[in-house]
Amino acid sequence: MNPQVIMLILALLVGAGVGLQALINARLNHYAGNFWWAAVISFAVGTAGLLILTVAQRQPLPARAAFVDAPWWAYTGGLLGAFYIATLIVLVPRVSPAALFGAVILGQMVALVVAEHFGAFGAQQQSLSAGRVVGILMIVGGAALCKS
Repeated sequence: MNPQVIMLILALLVGAGVGLQALINARLNHYAGNFWWAAVISFAVGTAGLLILTVAQRQPLPARAAFVDAPWWAYTGGLLGAFYIATLIVLVPRVSPAALFGAVILGQMVALVVAEHFGAFGAQQQSLSAGRVVGILMIVGGAALCKS
């Protein structure tokens, strides 16, 4: 099978997992008592899983340069992930999950198109085009249709 097709199938499965994760974490909120603890538990379980896989594969510790030379913003991914998880835990019971993820995907696409346009955060620079704008507008339409 074509490696590109395999990667796209993997991306599709990851996307499905992210959607289900929001529903699962919202349910965890019910048992945890509040979204803060639900998010902490979710991240703790994820961190434990990553640690087990990393140790099981005998991955070496990162070089000192990985901690010293990286720009400050390279460390914000975990905070963005925590904000994402906590926000979804709060919103999933209040908003249609399909419409919510339409808005999430729209936000992702706008941010990434802008980042690529300017080459921000190491993204390969790719100019804004009519096709990209139409693609974003189609996501807006899809999110709006999922709202009803």
